[in-house]
Amino acid sequence: MMRLSKTLGTFVAMAAALVALSTASDARADAEFTATGGKGSIEVKGNGHWHINKEAPWKATSGSTTLAKDKWALSEESAKVSGVPAGDVKVKIYVCNGDQCKNTEVTVKVQ
Repeated sequence: MMRLSKTLGTFVAMAAALVALSTASDARADAEFTATGGKGSIEVKGNGHWHINKEAPWKATSGSTTLAKDKWALSEESAKVSGVPAGDVKVKIYVCNGDQCKNTEVTVKVQ
C-alpha cells in the first residue's frame, strides 16, 4: 500500500508540473533583458540597471507580418506590442545601461 501511495504522489506532482508548464508563457531571458510572449503580445523588460532604448527601431516579425516601432508602447521599464500573430516571432531588442547599449534579435513564442 505504501508503494502505491508513493507512486500516486509522484504521478500527481508530475501532472501538476505539466499543467504549470502548459499555462506559462514563453520567455527568453538574457543578462540584460527578459522577453516574454503572451496571447498575441510580446513584452520586453530590462534587467537590473538595463533599460529600454526608446529611440531605437524596435520591430517584431512573424512571416509576412512586421510590427514596426510605431506599434510598440515604449517606456524606460518595458517595450510592449500587441496584435502579434501566434507562433515564433523574431524580435529586435535594444537595451542600454549608462553609455553601454546592446541590440540583438531573439525569437519569442507567441500564443
